[in-house]
Amino acid sequence: MSAGARAVVAGGTVAGIGAIISGLGITVLFSKHNPGMSNKPPVSWTNIDEGIEVYNKFGGNSYKSAEHLLNKFRGKGNWDKGAGSEFNALKKMV
Repeated sequence: MSAGARAVVAGGTVAGIGAIISGLGITVLFSKHNPGMSNKPPVSWTNIDEGIEVYNKFGGNSYKSAEHLLNKFRGKGNWDKGAGSEFNALKKMV
């Protein structure tokens, strides 16, 4: 069988599957953009560039980077480390 014949068979197979799916009433859904995944920082008082700069300053340590950013903005120790905190959000960002 030649390469051209194989392409025709493959195209016909795909068209046949599409006809079966539409005949059965199956709806094919495609994923939409996830609004939770963006290039925005998790807090309004910093930006991505500052996070990258601090991350590089501390040699890739996201824990120390997040601590530094929070100490700079909130004051030394005036912030929480619990679940859903700015600390965790910044740690994930950097």
